[in-house]
Parts: sequence; structure tokens; C-alpha cells
Amino acid sequence: MSKRAEKAAEKQAAYDAVMAAKERPSTDKSLRRPRWVRYWWDKEKDCLVRRTWIGAVPRPGPDWHREGSIDELEARENAGQREMFE
Repeated sequence: MSKRAEKAAEKQAAYDAVMAAKERPSTDKSLRRPRWVRYWWDKEKDCLVRRTWIGAVPRPGPDWHREGSIDELEARENAGQREMFE
């Protein structure tokens, strides 16, 4: 075996050892369901309120957004700013 092939085999063995030690993500179906988020400003508590709904298909309503989406970020920002104009 050449020096180059030995080095490649060592690297592959090290990579396999690292990958075997890593935890695999769960394949639980509950983790794959869509997470919906809704934000609004609560005047009584004077704070931003966040509600989540997991697994609703189709979309629960127009004011609900997928967690992590651009729409969700905009909704959170708009709900916080709405308080300033009321």
C-alpha cells in the first residue's frame, strides 16, 4: 500500500469514528410536523405575546406563520412596533 493510500485510509477511519460518536437526530414524527407561530401585543401586560401551534395542517389562519420564516420575523417585528403607534 502506498503512503498516499495509507493516509487516505487513516483519514477515512478517523472520519468514521467521529461520525459514529455523533448523536443522530431523532426521526420522531412529532419533530417533523410544522410549527406555527403567532405574535401580538398585549396592552394589559404591556408585552409581546407569542403562541405556538405544532402540527396544524393546513395553516391555522392568516396571522399564523411558520417558525423561522421571514413572515414570522416580520410579524414579530410588526407586533412589537404596533404598540408604539397605539
